[in-house]
Amino acid sequence: MAVDVIATIYAAPGKVDRVAELLGNHANWVQTNEPRTLRYELKRQVDSKTKVEELVMIETYADMEAIKEHGGTKEFRALGKILKEEGLVTAPTQIRFVKHVAGFSRL
Repeated sequence: MAVDVIATIYAAPGKVDRVAELLGNHANWVQTNEPRTLRYELKRQVDSKTKVEELVMIETYADMEAIKEHGGTKEFRALGKILKEEGLVTAPTQIRFVKHVAGFSRL
């Protein structure tokens, strides 16, 4: 059964574009190399309380094993290392596993 994930990435001030660039490049890699990752879309939002821009990754995986495979790649670990070493994020990524309740998608 497919698993949906919402990941919120908290970029450091002035670093949103750099983080988006890295995540976009990684998304291209995922599309080519992870066939069991069904959706991996990067979005932007402004937090209504803090007025800080955040990046949100909407992800869908074929199953939990596909999530483990995704997180275990050397490319994923390298991305995390770059984000940390370059001081590009201010907090750990918030990961939420969500379940479909109702509605549909025409994508």
